[in-house]
Amino acid sequence: MKCLLELYRIDTLDPLKRALDHGHHDIVEVICKEMDPELSLPWAAQHRELEAIKQIYHHRRDADMWEFLQAVMAAISSGNFEIVKFLNETCGEDLYQRGTNHKDCCPLTRAIECGHVELVKYLYANGYKATSFEIAFSAAVSYGPLELVELFCGDERCSAASINQGFVVAAGAGQLANMKCLQLKQEFDDSMLAEAFKRAAGCGQTEVVEHLYSERDQISTSAFEEAAIVAGGGGHLSVLKLLDGKNPISDELAVKVFLSAAKDKGLRCSDIDDQVGVLEFLHAKGCIASDVIVKVFPEAAGSSSVDVMEFLYTTASIPSYVVDEAFENASYDNCVEVVEFLYKTGGVFAKTIEETFMVSARDEDMYFVECLYNCGCVSRELLEKASQSAETTSLFHLFLSRTRDNEALKKAFA
Repeated sequence: MKCLLELYRIDTLDPLKRALDHGHHDIVEVICKEMDPELSLPWAAQHRELEAIKQIYHHRRDADMWEFLQAVMAAISSGNFEIVKFLNETCGEDLYQRGTNHKDCCPLTRAIECGHVELVKYLYANGYKATSFEIAFSAAVSYGPLELVELFCGDERCSAASINQGFVVAAGAGQLANMKCLQLKQEFDDSMLAEAFKRAAGCGQTEVVEHLYSERDQISTSAFEEAAIVAGGGGHLSVLKLLDGKNPISDELAVKVFLSAAKDKGLRCSDIDDQVGVLEFLHAKGCIASDVIVKVFPEAAGSSSVDVMEFLYTTASIPSYVVDEAFENASYDNCVEVVEFLYKTGGVFAKTIEETFMVSARDEDMYFVECLYNCGCVSRELLEKASQSAETTSLFHLFLSRTRDNEALKKAFA
């Protein structure tokens, strides 16, 4: 077996899996010694194979420590305490020499996010210089449970500034219990309450918004307006309706929120809920003039969904020159669906289509070359013109060759 492994490189995990399944410990050892740890370590961690992890470490401890860190992260995700403990104790501080100041490479943060409380407590007590405290504390207030928030609040590194930031982070994550816990630790001034209020609104956390609004004496008019704007931008209709119910949104503010929603200007802390619903809600108030929609249409085309563009187009009379500008913006900054929708309105000028296609072909932006072609707006003449200006070795010529082959096949089977 050993001779075979020395002769032939192992590029599949099947032999290791079979050896482990059948309890062939001597074969497991030989395979782990010869196999590339970049392949074997992640698999062993994901499949909770402590025996394999021990053999890999014993024979391949010269491997890049990054591979062992990734194995720890995989073991944490699956909640395997034994593997985490083994690697943490055997690799020691070397395990944490790089990458751990980023939350995606931090064992302690991963354990918090996965809700493995016992692993969190172990790593917190035995993680050497495992992480930036601020990153771990933010994860704790974002995910909980309350037990972990209390644990980190008791750390000597937990400053008033940490608690301030944690309060805002918890608001955005909708962790009301954690927010109340932090409020017992220290008093927050108006500015921090306003920041938390805006964050909660922008992340669609209706319950938190309602809780903070109960302290409305400390929520200024400007904070209320900013909260409405970011809520609208994120498509958080329930938050917007709550705010409107508490303090009716003025016509002037409604226009600002409408523009924010149309341009997709929300916070990037959550998925967009219901942009079109927000637009419909505000338009129903009767204060959104057609010229507002016409003006925002080109900019919206560069960032919003096709549903938003359809709503705007059908709600106001959009001139052809505006559709043309929107098409150009969408071609450079948005998705196929929006480009196709705008083309099908019939308002895009032929010159704009030609210029956009020629630039995409020249820059080898194959996503939009195919997008424009599949929309049906590229003539055979335009294809030939673009081919003459592109390098013969370019990706565009490869696309053109494939297109011609497909057309030939269609004719052959017609």
